[in-house]
Amino acid sequence: MFIQIKALKTLRDVVIEGDKMVLYGPNGSGKSTVIHSLLLALTKLSAGQYYNSDVLPRPVLERAEAVVKFRKFHVEISGYNLSAKSDDGKLWSSPVTSSDGWGQGLVVWHIDEVKARQIGVAKKCGIVFGGEETHFAGDLELFVVRCPEVARRLYLEVYYDRSYDPDLGWIFIRRLSYGQRRRLAIEAALETGDFVAVENFEAGLHVDYIAELIKQIAESDAEVVLETHSGLVLRLAMRYGLH
Repeated sequence: MFIQIKALKTLRDVVIEGDKMVLYGPNGSGKSTVIHSLLLALTKLSAGQYYNSDVLPRPVLERAEAVVKFRKFHVEISGYNLSAKSDDGKLWSSPVTSSDGWGQGLVVWHIDEVKARQIGVAKKCGIVFGGEETHFAGDLELFVVRCPEVARRLYLEVYYDRSYDPDLGWIFIRRLSYGQRRRLAIEAALETGDFVAVENFEAGLHVDYIAELIKQIAESDAEVVLETHSGLVLRLAMRYGLH
């Protein structure tokens, strides 16, 4: 994975490359700008546009210049226009403000402190949770694991809307802690995603969960970008070979 931001907000001539990347730095340094630029490009290749328009408002996109290379795809963003091509010579273009997607079968995940969002249909699973967007707190109706193949590979024993507790037996997933639910979502994304972006990675996660998840990220087939404010996350990521 490769991203070159020629001009976007405060970023100029920034190049980032790697299959597993960690974005670490102070507030306002451009971490979210990088993540949502990648989300914009890759979800347009997939089922339809998804990114945070508060991070990338229209006046900002009007002056944007960026290049993203992801597996067999090459994407260029120039102002409101997005153009893409694949290694087999196929071409596609679309306004960045349009909600359409090229339909190239990529599964893209975005996870922040509040929710997990799946764009694209996972093989053998479809939509992993109860909907394309599932929340970790508040309305938990959609926090159900619909895909048995994913459920079998999670750190907790899960069956649809329930999780097995050695002391309590089968309990509703909504009775798990915020951090437990968030870890389940990150693991599910790593199992099914081509690209996974996690903002504020450490939110709600115990240090043991953080270490175990970073090891899973290093071993995952997904290409991953983490955003963090934690020096511990950065040190663990470097230990496991994340860039």
